[in-house]
Amino acid sequence: MSLQPDIIVLSEIPEPFDPAWLNGFDVLTVDEMAVACHGRMMRSGPLVKGGALKAYHVTCKLATGSLELMIADMSSNLSLPRNRYLQPFVSLLTERNIDVSVGDFNAPRRSLAFCHLPDGYQHAYDVAGAGWSYTWPVPIPFLAIDQCITGPRVKPLRYTLDTTLLSDHRLQLLEFTMPPSGNSLQVDYDE
Repeated sequence: MSLQPDIIVLSEIPEPFDPAWLNGFDVLTVDEMAVACHGRMMRSGPLVKGGALKAYHVTCKLATGSLELMIADMSSNLSLPRNRYLQPFVSLLTERNIDVSVGDFNAPRRSLAFCHLPDGYQHAYDVAGAGWSYTWPVPIPFLAIDQCITGPRVKPLRYTLDTTLLSDHRLQLLEFTMPPSGNSLQVDYDE
């Protein structure tokens, strides 16, 4: 899989963050996250109340069509109950017709909220991934706490995890197609 993405999602961006680092992309920063795409973007306000889970709906208008993206970053505080924040997040997938949701959830793929996704939604790793699925901490990850969920319009072609020196999380790479054009898009997500 090449590293020439159409969309890039970054969470916990460095301070200071310069959008010029993503040359050639339209860049949107939200809290400590950033989305970059070859097109235009619009975003919602915060979607999950309580502050432990930052989640936003971003519409990416690309030459090949629109992609409904939901980005997330969950607090790493272990004393916070995850399900209280993740259940409303999962409900938003269908309410907002999300195509791809990606983020650092600090919760495993098999957590209570993520075990039973709405009809048509699936973990990209389960459909198109292979190999070691753990994402944190680098260099020897043993927790799968970063997730990529695809919706009914998306057909994952390939999902891989790569180690990067830029983060203590592994880089998620998703290549997929979606109608009507059937063009292949690639989304990169890095911590």
